[in-house]
Amino acid sequence: MLWSVQGVQRVSEIVDLSYNNLVRARVEVDSDPQVAERIFEAASEAGVVLRELRAESASLEDVFAELTTTEVMSEAEAQALKTVREQKEKS
Repeated sequence: MLWSVQGVQRVSEIVDLSYNNLVRARVEVDSDPQVAERIFEAASEAGVVLRELRAESASLEDVFAELTTTEVMSEAEAQALKTVREQKEKS
């Protein structure tokens, strides 16, 4: 559904939160301010209820780190990072 929305460039970090019948996804979009409206519309047409849609922006340092990091994480490290990110989002 999200991949077909005009302006969506990438969909990643899809996490199934089955215990609450929820799915979390990170969607990277172009600079068109109407993309959010198109995402809401596509979700509605698919019968999906969006509980939250928020804009995030990365600093130049974040982009550099993502582009230059080649370290492979173990599954335990990835889970720990996910937990930290979720806690950060809640606060």
